[in-house]
Amino acid sequence: MIEGEHYDYIIVGAGSSGCALAERLSRNSSARVALIEAGRTNKSFLIDMPAGVRLLYDGAAYNWKFRTTPQPELASRQIYIPRGKVVGGSSSINSMIAIRGAHTDFEEWAAASSSVWGPENMYRVLREIENASGLPQNHRNGRGLDGPIKLSRRLIGHALSEAYIDACEQAGIARNDEGFNGESQLGAGFFDVNISNGKRHGASAFLLQAAGRENLTILPSLPVRRVHFERGTARGVVVQRGSEELLLCADCEVILSAGAIGSPQLLMLSGIGPADHLRQAGIDTKFDAPEIGQNLRDHLDCSMRWSTRGVDTFTKYFRPYEGLFHSALSGARYLLTGTGNAATQGIEAGAFWGDKTSNDAEFQSHLVLALKWPPSGTHHKDGFALRVCQLKPHSVGEIRLASADPRDAPIIDPRFLTSPRDLEALADGVARMAEVVQGGAMQAYLDRAIDTDALSSNREVLRNWVRNTAETIYHPVGTCRMGNDDGSVVDSALRVRGVENLRVADASIMPEIMRGNTNLSCMAIGVIAAETIISG
Repeated sequence: MIEGEHYDYIIVGAGSSGCALAERLSRNSSARVALIEAGRTNKSFLIDMPAGVRLLYDGAAYNWKFRTTPQPELASRQIYIPRGKVVGGSSSINSMIAIRGAHTDFEEWAAASSSVWGPENMYRVLREIENASGLPQNHRNGRGLDGPIKLSRRLIGHALSEAYIDACEQAGIARNDEGFNGESQLGAGFFDVNISNGKRHGASAFLLQAAGRENLTILPSLPVRRVHFERGTARGVVVQRGSEELLLCADCEVILSAGAIGSPQLLMLSGIGPADHLRQAGIDTKFDAPEIGQNLRDHLDCSMRWSTRGVDTFTKYFRPYEGLFHSALSGARYLLTGTGNAATQGIEAGAFWGDKTSNDAEFQSHLVLALKWPPSGTHHKDGFALRVCQLKPHSVGEIRLASADPRDAPIIDPRFLTSPRDLEALADGVARMAEVVQGGAMQAYLDRAIDTDALSSNREVLRNWVRNTAETIYHPVGTCRMGNDDGSVVDSALRVRGVENLRVADASIMPEIMRGNTNLSCMAIGVIAAETIISG
């Protein structure tokens, strides 16, 4: 093994947390910071262009394209989990929904760790991150206006979006006009999105802030094989460069920000994890940490589909042959003017709702303004999908190594719906939204329901439809759980227990899953990690 460059801090993973962390640490010009990313750079118009998500979702160039083990409660299906393989991480390929998180979410984090992770501090950092100057004037009070993540709302104001919000109101779900980021998350309305002037504003925006800093080195396309330890202290990381292993040295700390899948995998590859499992994989155990890779939580959701009449949706972009023509026209307009349908991701409205006795949401919906997956053998000119997501699932899974080879994807077993409560809850959420769509203001645009089993009054038919159609909405968290108890993987300062000079800062440290999209909070984790490191 060859010894390479020395840095003060080495950050592994240039995703939402890693980019924010690198920017904040590198503000100190005397601190040498390296940000290492296994994926390529984000220099692609598909990433800048919001509609590019349609191709990034399926493409392999910027996407790890993970799959779970067969899930027994989901008809033994292997569930697709897209994850960003690019600078910016999953914020470079996601749908750009910007949710700050519910007050209760951060109360739960603080109870598990410290007040640093409580609502007051988290909202302070979230205000620093965001630039809400693109929102309506009367919704900017208490919002950040100077951060790198630029927000907007109601990019199209599509007739279906308006009708959906009206239908929710008619069904007793109040209108929420603050992007779900105001006093309450509950209600139906338009999402805040990290899109501005027709462009995505993902985590790489933090690196634009740091552009020109000589003390920040960004190393894309450089997979890390393991953390290097000397006498129980992290001293750097081993990367593969060509046919040789290269040791990059960290004189202060190594921080893993490789995400809820990558960070536990790297810890286990480095000998930190459940001793029996590491032994089976042929890895010498440096510290027995049974909880690494455990506590995997994710949001499961179902997509109900309808064909429509009298309204134009984005379905035309997915039709065979014809879709290529429409996509070419839209892409050309975007390249010339930065406007048009390519300047939106096609999801602008949704809702949060729950039990009327609680102030916390139990479910979230996303209205997708396209019928991307019509049934085989049929032709639907237009349509939409309504995704219904359970926000606080009880099912808990795990990440395990497939082998001692870092190139092998880990074994991902979320154990979806293994808690019977989750199946019943998700069925309840689907039934509620089916009533909203079928019985209110959307009726004027409905042609017919495609997923008729989702509308069934027979509970077992509905349960089977959930089992056969549910997918993740791509919010894996919790696999390096933060806490004050000895069993937690990291403490409240994100230090890995049992070793020195090693931290984890990404979605894996979340002790509980959030009520909503996780991206902004992952950025906040990176900022708080940097503040914690700097404060000593």
